[in-house]
Amino acid sequence: MAVAIKNILEAFQPAKEISDPERFSGRKKQLEQGAELLLSCDHIFIHGNRGIGKSSLARQLAIIASGKNDLLKSIESDLVNEKFDFVTCFFVRDSSVRNINQLLYRLLIDESALAQWSGLLGLDEVGGYELEGELNPKLVSDFWQRVSLISALTENGLAIFIDEFELIDDHSGFASLIKANPAKCVFVVTGIGKTEQELVRDHESIKRQLSTGTLRVPNMTEEELSIIISKAQDYLSNEITFEIEAVQNLVKLVSGHPYLLHLIGKQALRVAFQKKKSSISQDLIDEALQQIVTESIDSSLESRYLKAIGSAKVRERFLRIIALQKDDVVSTGTIYPEAEAQGIDNPPYWLGELQKEAYGSELEKVSDQYYKITDPLFKAYISATPARLEAVAEEEPEEISDMRLSLVHVSDLHFGANHYFDSLPIAGDHVPEADKPSLQKYLIDSLAQSYGPADFMAVTGDLTQTALTSEFRKASLFITSVAQSLSGGVSNWSKNIAIIPGNHDVNWDMKRADPEARYAGFTPYIRFRNGLGFSIDNQVEPERLYEVHDLVEKWNCVIVGFNSCVLEGPEDHRGYIGESQFQNALEEVNALCKGTKPLKIAMLHHHLIPVDSLEANTKKPEYILQDAGYIKSELLRNGFNIVLHGHRHHGHEELINQQGDGGGQLLIVGCGSTGVNINERGSQAIQYNRLSIRRKKGSDNVVVSVARYIFDSNRRKFYQSEDHKVKTFSLALL
Repeated sequence: MAVAIKNILEAFQPAKEISDPERFSGRKKQLEQGAELLLSCDHIFIHGNRGIGKSSLARQLAIIASGKNDLLKSIESDLVNEKFDFVTCFFVRDSSVRNINQLLYRLLIDESALAQWSGLLGLDEVGGYELEGELNPKLVSDFWQRVSLISALTENGLAIFIDEFELIDDHSGFASLIKANPAKCVFVVTGIGKTEQELVRDHESIKRQLSTGTLRVPNMTEEELSIIISKAQDYLSNEITFEIEAVQNLVKLVSGHPYLLHLIGKQALRVAFQKKKSSISQDLIDEALQQIVTESIDSSLESRYLKAIGSAKVRERFLRIIALQKDDVVSTGTIYPEAEAQGIDNPPYWLGELQKEAYGSELEKVSDQYYKITDPLFKAYISATPARLEAVAEEEPEEISDMRLSLVHVSDLHFGANHYFDSLPIAGDHVPEADKPSLQKYLIDSLAQSYGPADFMAVTGDLTQTALTSEFRKASLFITSVAQSLSGGVSNWSKNIAIIPGNHDVNWDMKRADPEARYAGFTPYIRFRNGLGFSIDNQVEPERLYEVHDLVEKWNCVIVGFNSCVLEGPEDHRGYIGESQFQNALEEVNALCKGTKPLKIAMLHHHLIPVDSLEANTKKPEYILQDAGYIKSELLRNGFNIVLHGHRHHGHEELINQQGDGGGQLLIVGCGSTGVNINERGSQAIQYNRLSIRRKKGSDNVVVSVARYIFDSNRRKFYQSEDHKVKTFSLALL
């Protein structure tokens, strides 16, 4: 093989811009637009994403400005006969240039900039200047004096090219500098930015120049990328060529980024050279991609990738799902179902992870439910290169679970006079029915948009305001509508719900009317619950209003709803469950377990433990269940794992551990109100929780993630709370 390794390494040039016009490919439109701006002596602002050839384009414009029209001729431009007569300098910003004063000083003293003409023009040595703070008038004056002398050397004057301009921290003064240009001088500024305003951050007084001189560089077309490959082959005298299929796949793979094409193409040539191959197939490209990863050919991009994924295969898989989307901005409505189809539990958690600084903050929120990977080049790098962690072990037991349960937790709906959605101005009779707000409409929409239907709904009390039949009728409509939207569907909706009463679901007027009839205050609630498929005696005692839901066969789970309103009265809202209720419910639970270890979830309305952020602002730190100590101890002793509650309209999570031997843990999850008016919830928004629960096959552990969704009244939708990051807990089953 006649080709030398030196030529192999030079055929593609990912590490530097293309300065040779014969090696430059594509960009005809941008070349002609830039040339026209030069002829009109307009300042030029070249902007676009990283890795798409902005610097190479600027280098070619610098060559054209100096009067060499070969590239215009090769692209058959109508401007080929125009005269370009500039003196040019090309300055690449480095870390010492942090403001415009420092930029001007470096332009004065650098041999690649204005200093190259100092000897020719007999200019004095550059003096010292104060370079911090506002633009230095003496420095500006001296700068323009030298520019005037240099620009007189040619007909068109001086063209100053500045690369990586966006990396200058402080652009203050640049606008006034170029507006006061007293000489024949054109600035050509190059850098990363979707708009010229992103490139030049001193633009309020420079809008005219920005609008007339903007030169946006888009991603390359597949045709332009193919020309790069063709020119690389020509450079090697076709000693090594790319197969047609390999070319077609490669230009698609790089998503319009010539940098990636150069990176992959160079490594593919190295692989072919080492294997003594004269043609590059798709297999060789795949091998090159693997080497790019394992050898960290681009250490910057690879280190970002490794930081983003950490040691979690699921995080990597979720990142790649986003990167492989065609559009830069993606919606959760698209990526969540795809993630779930790939066996990823709780996509909102992984979405939050990728936004964390610990993982590089590579993902950013664009608007509600819309996100993007911050750097398009990094997005293309992710999608082009193979997975790192998935290839290590495609089948690991931790990814196989015998229980995956998605549970929606709502509380304190307060249907009646204090229900938020009924009190809105747009809820009046004058509003068309389809436009009227309703909790069920917004919640069902949120469940569909978050990541698909949930499996089960837990309602932890206070469905009504005063326990009237009319209020329970509205609660019934809500429960039925949401339950039918869950994964069990319309035919199985009554098995999708667990409900317990809250203190507002006790009719105090009926209780006062017949104090000895302990069930009396619960009569409307009992009728409501029976109407939803349950079977409760109309005169059952309050402590027998517990519910045990057998989910063992489907999810290896038991949910127990305790009535914590046994002693409820208008003057005491601490709550009480009692020994007899707990032990009766426990007997039913033990009969279901039969030696197995199901996940055990307890539901109660009142608080089991104090909440620090609440108790700090109240004079009643004992505002918890009257028998909280007994109930907490018994829940831990009997292997309960999760407690769901409501009551004080304050969302929180806390993990408590059993004292002494046994190692039991209880995850306490409180839900703020899902429906009460603002005067009853303070700064807490309308909200609901979504719990993703997974048990690994063969393991006695469950992983529980809690995501909080809050309601935005302006947009009329629930969205995942920015202030409450998804929290994940690992619990042992006893």
